[in-house]
Parts: sequence; structure tokens; C-alpha cells
Amino acid sequence: MTPSLRMIVLPLLLAGMSACGNGSEDPAAVPTPEDVAAADRQNGAPAEVVPANAAGETTLVVGQVLEVSLEGNPSTGYLWEIDAGGAPQLALAPSPVDATPATDAGNGDASPMVGSPVTIQKRFEAVQPGTTTVRLVYRRPWEKDAEPEQAVEFKVVVSEAGSSP
Repeated sequence: MTPSLRMIVLPLLLAGMSACGNGSEDPAAVPTPEDVAAADRQNGAPAEVVPANAAGETTLVVGQVLEVSLEGNPSTGYLWEIDAGGAPQLALAPSPVDATPATDAGNGDASPMVGSPVTIQKRFEAVQPGTTTVRLVYRRPWEKDAEPEQAVEFKVVVSEAGSSP
């Protein structure tokens, strides 16, 4: 057997042998869903995204991500700003790029219409149990003394992983 073939076959053979068992698997060794989620987060897997409930409270488990989706029109100068980010229960998480712009489907053009509204998404990761509020305001950033055009609040309850929400 050549050295390069040995480098491929030997690890595969060892992995196959270690996977063989006597059929008496210890139930305590079977990972729980919480264990799997924690391992996924450590390995860079995406966390579960939960949409914010505008009509009531949103319940999360540590490690889940709250997603707030709001319509906005950045071409007017108005932006959704975070007024209260829910700390220390929540931490700002990477959000997708502004999505779902309106299109001019009437003339067969699927490209976004200039000046049309888009859906803005903000994400917050649940990092600590407790109750908090996320508040966003819709305003022009340079008009700090002006009242916001709109404001929205979301009540969020975060529970420890492994406990029932």
C-alpha cells in the first residue's frame, strides 16, 4: 500500500471501528436538543431566528435570535434606529441586508423601483434570561431633536436553555 493511500484508508478504518458498538448505547450519552443547539452555535451554525411579535411578547431561549422586520424607505433619509436594544438580555446580532424591495411588476421589470419601500430587519441574540424591551424609532439621523416619525416596542422574555419558556 502506498503512503498516500495509507493516509486515506487508515483514518477511515479507524473511524469505522470506533463507530461500531455493542448495541447498548448509554441514554445519558445521547445529546439533548439543547446540547445540539449549543454545539451548533460553537461550530458557527446559524441560531434559530424567531420573528418579533408586535401584538404581545416574544419568548426566546438563550441562543435564539429575535428578528424585527419593519418597512422603511431609506431614500427619504428616514432610518430605523435602535433606541433600546434589550441589554443585558439581548445583544445586537448581524442582520441581513435590507430585503424585499417593491418592484415594478406592471411592466415586467422585476428590479427594485427607485424610492420604493423595503423591509428592514434588525436581529438581537438572546444572551441572558430575563424580561426586556426592544424599541426602534424611525427618523432622519441628523434630526436628533425632532420627534421620531414612528416608534415601535417589542416585549421580550428570555429563558435559560433547557427550561420551558
